[in-house]
Amino acid sequence: MRRGARVKAGGLAGAASDHDLVARLNRELFDEQRFRGNSDDYYDPRNSYLNVVLERRLGIPISLCIVYVEVARRLGVVFAAGKRGRPNTHGKGW
Repeated sequence: MRRGARVKAGGLAGAASDHDLVARLNRELFDEQRFRGNSDDYYDPRNSYLNVVLERRLGIPISLCIVYVEVARRLGVVFAAGKRGRPNTHGKGW
């Protein structure tokens, strides 16, 4: 990410549980970095270009999901489907 949008890994290091880790990642990306869904113009093509999504911090659910998973992966968190499709962060991959 550019322009100061670096996620602080130290803020995630002290997570007591998987739930806490996800809550901290959510807070960093959506509160601190202000990533959000484009509710004004869902069909804007810019919502699908990841470079533009990173610059604008605005996108559609699938583009925001890609950003989320990649930021988590770079911090050493691997999401995998758990029981009933629930995500887990046990590092077992897909």
